Amino acid sequence: MGDQSLELSFAFTADRYVRAHRLYLTRPLPRFLYWFSYFFLAVCLAVAVVVGSSTWFGLLPRTLYAMFLVAMGLAVFVVRGPLAYPLLKKRFRKRPDADRVMAHVFSDEGLHSSTEGLAESQIAWAMIQEAVIAKDAMLLFMTPRQYLFVALDTCDDRDRIVELVRAHVAKSKSV
Repeated sequence: MGDQSLELSFAFTADRYVRAHRLYLTRPLPRFLYWFSYFFLAVCLAVAVVVGSSTWFGLLPRTLYAMFLVAMGLAVFVVRGPLAYPLLKKRFRKRPDADRVMAHVFSDEGLHSSTEGLAESQIAWAMIQEAVIAKDAMLLFMTPRQYLFVALDTCDDRDRIVELVRAHVAKSKSV
């Protein structure tokens, strides 16, 4: 790549905020959450067997339990599914960087990022732990929960930027 820097700027809109959230959800959950999910499912099944097989419980508790399981499933769907996106757009309007222009300059030294009238930072490649790369966007993680969103849909140098990121970030994946 040499000392050539690659510049990219875009408006950070509500749709891009939702896209960042969707990319964030492509990452695997921590292992303890999987075990907790299995444990929770096992407890629910055990209670369902006890309630369903017992003549002591009437029809109403069985119906309430079924409604509870459906409500839990819907809660997971709302939090991780498409019903969450209108809530995300509403939350986006309260962000200080809403609808501001973000500019990123990629180089061999790292990434210079600025948000119009708000913040500016220099990020060394060593600080970036992980990169999640899609066709139209990219997330660069400094910590497991702190990331920088980069929109690639309006970029002419998309392939060169992705190549530079992959060269400097050991843990990068395409989705």
